[in-house]
Amino acid sequence: MIDYKQIFYILGLLLILMGLAMLVPAIVDIIYNNKDWEVFVLSSAIAIFLGGLMSIPTREAGGNLNKKELLILIPLAWIMMPSIATLPIYTSELELSFTDAYFESFSGMTTTGATVLSNLDNAPPGILLWRSILQWMGGIGIVIMASGLLPITQVGGMQLLQLEFDSRMEKILPRTAQLSLVIVLLYSTMTLVCAFLYFIFGMSGFDAINHAMTTVATGGYSTHDSSIGYFNNNKILITAIIFMIISSFSFVMIITTLRGGIGEFFRDVQAKWLITILVLVTTYMVYNNTDFFDNIYDNILHTTFTIISLMTGTGYTTFNYNLWGTITAPLLVLIMIMGGSAGSTTCGIKMFRLKIMFETIHSYLKNLVHPNGVFLPYYGKKSINQDVSISVIGYLVVFLFTLFIFTIIFSALGYDIITALSAASSALSCVGPGVGEIIGPNSNYGDVSTAFKWVFTVGMLIGRLEIFTVLVLLSPSFWNK
Repeated sequence: MIDYKQIFYILGLLLILMGLAMLVPAIVDIIYNNKDWEVFVLSSAIAIFLGGLMSIPTREAGGNLNKKELLILIPLAWIMMPSIATLPIYTSELELSFTDAYFESFSGMTTTGATVLSNLDNAPPGILLWRSILQWMGGIGIVIMASGLLPITQVGGMQLLQLEFDSRMEKILPRTAQLSLVIVLLYSTMTLVCAFLYFIFGMSGFDAINHAMTTVATGGYSTHDSSIGYFNNNKILITAIIFMIISSFSFVMIITTLRGGIGEFFRDVQAKWLITILVLVTTYMVYNNTDFFDNIYDNILHTTFTIISLMTGTGYTTFNYNLWGTITAPLLVLIMIMGGSAGSTTCGIKMFRLKIMFETIHSYLKNLVHPNGVFLPYYGKKSINQDVSISVIGYLVVFLFTLFIFTIIFSALGYDIITALSAASSALSCVGPGVGEIIGPNSNYGDVSTAFKWVFTVGMLIGRLEIFTVLVLLSPSFWNK
């Protein structure tokens, strides 16, 4: 039986948290003498009031959420939070349509970073900060969801990570419930360190805070139209590279490494796969891009930055990678789809699924060659349960099928195949910028059609919630008692 009181209680608390967060950009607008502070205060009052209506009558709800309740709570939270976050954007002096305002807030909460806004250099400071806060909150929500909630639902092979997370945290924390608090502290510390480095390397305090939040969240929202390339500062780019990579690692792995030593890092399968793929792709692209840069240093720095930004789903840009040629477009789309580690702020397929797919195929081929042998796929030093392999392969098939469907839909809306494919990849992988002239590194989503934006929004939701979390709710058997 589903206990809706618990679900509404948690949703109410999330709304109250959202309302309190709105007071921060309100204060900033007051400091900058911008009238939008009134919009944030009113939106805050509405969010807190609605949150109170949901949480106060259900505050007696107790007990742990079961799997069904989690599968209902997670999508509802990711739909409700951006809806409330839209209020100050929609009613601000930007005068956006509801579609654009909702697209902007949803892109922020999912850390996608696709934006409809232009002239960011002159945008209200409160709105700029609110966009960054949305990505920062979305990032921490994603890490907690991936580390503590999705593994319980056993979606797409996540049951394997439940066992891994439990075993790795067993000697670090006395109670699993403390994991969320430790993640929040680590996430906040990383943000503060990143902001400090940005500041001492040349950003203003306001820019440093905004970019630190969107870097650690691998979201990519910027306070300038030319993104982080606006600063034209190599030290800032190197700082961004470091924190994008760290944020693409499993936060559980980072915690265990900090507490248990560097050996924990080298034992992490996802980290090794992520670094290996980044090195291979970057090396190839540096070789390919020798004609686009004046010297090898600029080539290595900007190519590395771009590859990491796209693969981690951050979406910062410093260079128009469309100029690298159409032959590189499929590779860029591929790394967008891959994503980082499960338990990080990134989206996409995730490294652990790529590893399991490789091991499953490898063991299958060995069995074909040696029919009498017994060859099991391994993840690290543990054999992979057949249920996990089936879940992962099933997830990959459904992901690719969903990608195909969204590509067809975008094409049916009148967009060329490159734009359609990169838009589908960007939405489902929560990356932000796409490939091509319409949604590429030098463009945004302001000029695409209303239908395109709503389809893209649905894609962001499906991608962020790991597809099956959404599809299972559409199954009649899920609602049977």
